[in-house]
Amino acid sequence: MEIVTRSQMKQIEQNALAYDLTFHRLMENAGSAAAAFIRRTFAVAGLNCMVFCGSGNNAGDGMVVARKLTEDGANMVIVLLDGTPGSEESAAMYNTAMMMQIPMVDFSTQHQKVMDFLSQTDIIVDAICGTGFTGGLREIHRGACRAVNEAIAAVVSLDIPTGVECDSGAADPDAVRADFTIAFDRAKPAHVLAASAQLCGVVETVDIGIPTEAHAGIPTWEQPAPAYESAAPESFVFQAEPEPLPAVEGGLTFVVPEEPAPAPPAPESPIPAAPAGAASPFSPESPFFEAEPAAPAPAAASGEIFDLGRVFGLLLPRPQNSHKGTFGRLLNISGSQNYTGAAALSSMAALRCGAGLVTLASTGEVCAAAGGHIPEATFLPLAKSAVGGIDFEGSMPILAPRLGAADAVLLGCGLGNTTHTAQLLAFVLQAATCPVVVDADGINALAQNIYVLQKASAPVVLTPHLGEMARLSGLSIQEISADRQGAALRFAQEHGVVLVLKGPGTLVASPDGRLAENTTGNPGLAKGGSGDVLAGMIGALLAQGIPPREAAACGVFLHGLAGDRCAARRSQYAMLPHELLEDLAEIFLENGR
Repeated sequence: MEIVTRSQMKQIEQNALAYDLTFHRLMENAGSAAAAFIRRTFAVAGLNCMVFCGSGNNAGDGMVVARKLTEDGANMVIVLLDGTPGSEESAAMYNTAMMMQIPMVDFSTQHQKVMDFLSQTDIIVDAICGTGFTGGLREIHRGACRAVNEAIAAVVSLDIPTGVECDSGAADPDAVRADFTIAFDRAKPAHVLAASAQLCGVVETVDIGIPTEAHAGIPTWEQPAPAYESAAPESFVFQAEPEPLPAVEGGLTFVVPEEPAPAPPAPESPIPAAPAGAASPFSPESPFFEAEPAAPAPAAASGEIFDLGRVFGLLLPRPQNSHKGTFGRLLNISGSQNYTGAAALSSMAALRCGAGLVTLASTGEVCAAAGGHIPEATFLPLAKSAVGGIDFEGSMPILAPRLGAADAVLLGCGLGNTTHTAQLLAFVLQAATCPVVVDADGINALAQNIYVLQKASAPVVLTPHLGEMARLSGLSIQEISADRQGAALRFAQEHGVVLVLKGPGTLVASPDGRLAENTTGNPGLAKGGSGDVLAGMIGALLAQGIPPREAAACGVFLHGLAGDRCAARRSQYAMLPHELLEDLAEIFLENGR
């Protein structure tokens, strides 16, 4: 990896002008190369994307990215932090984006609109400062960086994450925490220095058309690409040279404290970082989390280890005289006009996880689309709202009688964040007499009125990721990340639910004070649809009569293990959520189920 400083890169760009290049062409090349990387990494067509732009040349690069991804079918919004970009080249790129009528919003004057967009976005491109940042963040940039870091989306920084100094690696506390950083032409010191490397995520160096001759006389230094875990989003972990997947399969430990759970640590005493060389949180060698860290590891009598033996001690061989009713009826209330896949994936996962009968309750349009993929399911077409989701009032006469026949209910996958979803959630929690899994948009609705949990008539399992947990709890993502175990346990106990806090080392917390941390799974699961598969699996296990805590733990374990198997044959980059179900079937087969 060849590394150049900020001033050296400026000299290289200046040298390139002698080879029939212009700054305008270099900017176009940089933005095009960044867009090409994003296009290779994500199937951008139909995804919601936001590009945050400052005032310098980095903003011009971002304008090109916005233009190119729009041409590729992405739903694009440009966020302006400093008005019209200042340099001649950036202003020209801004004008081109304006002519293409790409939507633009001002971060200061249209802040609520920006936040609304962020709640729905899939990809964020950080084009605020690039290599030009020094000192501390300006307040408007600080606010934007915080918003980016709290969003649940893939974050791609152009050249350098905003808030990180290019040459020293010094970082503002609110610097952007990128999943990917696209280095233009050559890597920079911040990409490899210890102070900043983890903020960069996966670094990809792209060619922007500068000829080799333009680098003549510029000294560079070289360093092997670092191996590290990205400290930013919990959804991505990068290693320069990945170790092969371990042959030993992981487990899930439940710790039963003899005393009530201890109070959370004070903010000034955060949980210490793992020492260098510690096992990956995905490795079977990683130590299990203990609810009372100061105590010795629990003896077998005081805890349960959820490994393959424990899981298949709950998932017993099927009796010869069984029928579909023996294995439970799951009512899956999911899907909307824009999210038919969520309904199909969750239903398919429930069937693969052994549910006897899965009924998808959704609009007629969603049921028809899903029927082509899951002929084994049954369907309950419901009234459609004006925005393409389930209409609450129009659906109640059809839906209400079916609740009584269900052994478990799953609500939320792809429902859409609407008032109809909120009404459905409140009704189902109060009316259902069987366990209810609440996922995705069901959680978003719950965050708006957490007190509906008090009216629940049956056990509830919640499956939030980190951002959804922040909305549910009122804590910031940073506060939760500093004490994930404590936050999960306190929430489960306060609200009387089984909480599945998703991410690396997924946690399962139960109202009785027991806590588990999963050790199966890998970053390849960080794709849209993985959560739908997990929710369907947990719903199926509940429908088969497995208690909520154990159903959640077994579902998380099997989901991660299937993900590990899938990554071994398809790669973490290429694996898809629906492919996990083939590996899940192999796991069942190998264990005589």
